[in-house]
Amino acid sequence: MPLTAKRVAAVAVGGLAGSGLRAAVALAWPVGTSWPWATFAVNVTGAAFLGFFIARMTRAASPPWMVELWGIGLAGSFTTFSTFAVEVWRLVEVGRPALGASYGVLSVIAGLAAVVAGTWTGGGR
Repeated sequence: MPLTAKRVAAVAVGGLAGSGLRAAVALAWPVGTSWPWATFAVNVTGAAFLGFFIARMTRAASPPWMVELWGIGLAGSFTTFSTFAVEVWRLVEVGRPALGASYGVLSVIAGLAAVVAGTWTGGGR
């Protein structure tokens, strides 16, 4: 599939929106040495969002730029694996390894459950 200006613009517009939303959540929920609620919320919400829209777009046979706008652009820039990994490590470093481990495991479980729920809600299987 050739790279087109429309596809690049779709990723850029989605990325701008997603990163702006991510920044707003991070400012509203600052990180401390307790449960990293902001990252947990954006990753779980982003997983549900991605499952929902990919299911909807697949059923509607949407053009590739739509998937790139919502999936790669918006959901990709809204969610954050790197911050998640740093926060798990930070909790271990400050002497809260059980909290770090539970945050890591529950984030993965909640993210998987969210994508399944989003896909089901979006009309997928």
